[in-house]
Amino acid sequence: MTLYLVVLLTLLNSIAQRGSKVVVSLYALDLGASAAAVGVLAALFAVFPLLLAVQAGRISDRYGVRMPIALGGLAMAAGLVLPIVVGGLPALFLCPALLGLGHIYFHVSIHNLVGSLGTPAERTRNFSTFALGASIAAFIGPSAAGFAIELAGYRAAFALLAVAAILPSFYVLLHRGLMPKHVRHETHTEAKSALDLLAIPALRRTLIMSGVALTGIELFSFYLPIYGRAEAAEGERHRDLRHLVRHDAHAEGLARAPCRRLVIGEDDGQRLRRAEREAERERRGGERCRIGQPRHREIGGRSDEQRS
Repeated sequence: MTLYLVVLLTLLNSIAQRGSKVVVSLYALDLGASAAAVGVLAALFAVFPLLLAVQAGRISDRYGVRMPIALGGLAMAAGLVLPIVVGGLPALFLCPALLGLGHIYFHVSIHNLVGSLGTPAERTRNFSTFALGASIAAFIGPSAAGFAIELAGYRAAFALLAVAAILPSFYVLLHRGLMPKHVRHETHTEAKSALDLLAIPALRRTLIMSGVALTGIELFSFYLPIYGRAEAAEGERHRDLRHLVRHDAHAEGLARAPCRRLVIGEDDGQRLRRAEREAERERRGGERCRIGQPRHREIGGRSDEQRS
């Protein structure tokens, strides 16, 4: 099985997984879910990966990678179809749980398969190509989900992502000869618990840094659509408020104009303004006279004193 075919299968599965976080978060808000409910939905994506990651690796080593990949894709497709068939918020809580369950088995097995392809010298290049496919899926998945919601609604978005999740499973089940039943390993060691893995310093540092990075990525990818929708709603409220104030001001001006005409009339208003202008001119002329009189008295008083 070629590396690029594995990357293509992973690309389709990752599109479903990445896009589902956008659809689930926005659909929950559309159903009126609270902030706590949205947080629980985000946590349900990671419940089964947290509990079954090590067990998924053991199953992949013991029984091969073909069935975990196929069943993982089918579980993800079932989780995406569930909101279409049932609908409502209770069914939406099962969706991320099934997505996380299917994705961890698919994800661990496909990594196991990539590590077995080629020679040990080609392993770094193979994983670099694999990571490039995952990055492409991280771009296509949320974009496709957003456009599907905008153009056709939530049910169409769930259906599109379900098709992307189930295609790799169908391909793996129909072409059994292209995928090895068991992958080869350089050494076979006795199974250890998850806590024993933390005793290895290099692996412990890798797990810590990977956990921190993935936490930020997952929180950002899930809550960014929620934040964007909240900001858009706030902008719409401000815009509606401005339109309402402008409309009220315009309506008030239209209502006052006929009232002014009814009270004083157009001709009476002209005569009133003309009378006001004449009164203003008379007032200004009187002020000039009052200002001139004290000056004459002062000059006259000084001249009388000089005469005396």
